[in-house]
Parts: sequence; structure tokens; C-alpha cells
Amino acid sequence: ISDEVTIPAGNELTIQPGTIIELSENARVIVEGRVSCKGTRENPVVFSSDYSGLPWGEIDHRSSGSEYRYTFFTNGGGDGSRSFGHSQSQPVLRGTGCEVSFDHVYIFNNPGKAFGFSRSEVHMDSCLISRCDTGGEFELTLANFTNCYFMDIPNDDGVEFDDDNDCLYLVMPWAGGDSPTVLENSVFIEGKDDGIDHNGANVRSEEHTS
Repeated sequence: ISDEVTIPAGNELTIQPGTIIELSENARVIVEGRVSCKGTRENPVVFSSDYSGLPWGEIDHRSSGSEYRYTFFTNGGGDGSRSFGHSQSQPVLRGTGCEVSFDHVYIFNNPGKAFGFSRSEVHMDSCLISRCDTGGEFELTLANFTNCYFMDIPNDDGVEFDDDNDCLYLVMPWAGGDSPTVLENSVFIEGKDDGIDHNGANVRSEEHTS
């Protein structure tokens, strides 16, 4: 993917097991339809930069129904002109007014933040977020995390430098109802700012280790 690609409303992009998607510098995918990423444990899907090695941009979700299984995202979120939230970095995975699920998804070694979602529903199970600018920012969003790991945010260089590098930044309650964001059996370790930066969100934590 060399520039900007849109998946139109009413269309579904199915990504088969073992697929490698290479993106050029700042390239982005706009999802107005649906993505079904069907990686498996034996044959995962990989999103990464192309031969140039320069960071790509983001996947921007604007509709509900996309799902990612056994998928790797690396070297994304490199376009500072499309920053999201308080840490001023681009999310690898962005969404507004949508519902997206992630199952065994691994987001690591990204100059940008892992997630940036607003007024959405995000469901994550058995995911790893490591060495990203932040783990992610969620505003007015229902974001549920089960068996997830947030490690080495933004890196593991051992140098103390606070630049809003939170594992999670949760802002205000979900816009769609009273249900809380739930963090269940999840681990937060080796971050340079807050494990969970709580800003008026409705959050329930169950058996997680911080």
C-alpha cells in the first residue's frame, strides 16, 4: 500500500492467514466498510513498513464490524500531522463511532500510539502492546481488555523521561450508555508514566496486576 486506500461502505476486505501487508511512509487505510483479518496462530497476518523501512501511518475505522485475529502491527503511527490525543502521536489503529474487536493481536515497535478511539466500542482479548508511544487513548469509549499485556511503554531503555507515555489513557464515560470499561486479568509493567491514566472514565478492574 503506497498511499491512501479506502474500503468503501458496504464492502468487506478479507485478509487470509499468512498475509503480509507492506505500507509505504505515512500510508493509511480508511475503513468505511469492514475488515476481517483471519490470521491464525500458525499463520498470522502482519502489517509492517515496506522495503524503505520508514514508518507507515494508520488504519482508520469509521464503521462497525471489523475484527482482527492473530495479527501483528509494527512500525506504524509515524505521521505526526495526524496525531490523536494528549501525547501528540498518530495511532496505529484509529476509530470514531465504530465497534472493533481484537483477538490475539500484537502491536509493538511503533513510533505512534497503539490505539486512538473516540465514541466507539473496542474489545481486546489476549493482546500484547509493547514499545509504542502510548498503549492507547480512548475517549467516550467502551474499551474492554481481557488477558492483555502492556509492557515497555514507550521503550525499555532504562532512561526516565516522562512524556505522557501511559499504558492506557481513558477519558470520560462511554457515550453509548452506562456500561463500564473493564480491565480483566491484564498486566501493566515498565511504563514511563501512568499504567492507567484515569480522566473521569467509568472503569472496573478485575484481578489485574499493575
